[in-house]
Amino acid sequence: MNMDLFYDRRSVRSYTGEKISEEDIDKIVRAGFYAPTAVNKQETEFIII
Repeated sequence: MNMDLFYDRRSVRSYTGEKISEEDIDKIVRAGFYAPTAVNKQETEFIII
């Protein structure tokens, strides 16, 4: 999986029916932990659909 995709912001307007592997979901969630929070005081919460 190319993690560079997460470093550029974009809007997705259509999706494919392709399944995402558990490994890729794990990588996405771990990458989300690098998102900034307000002075590092906000809890991190993920909702995976």
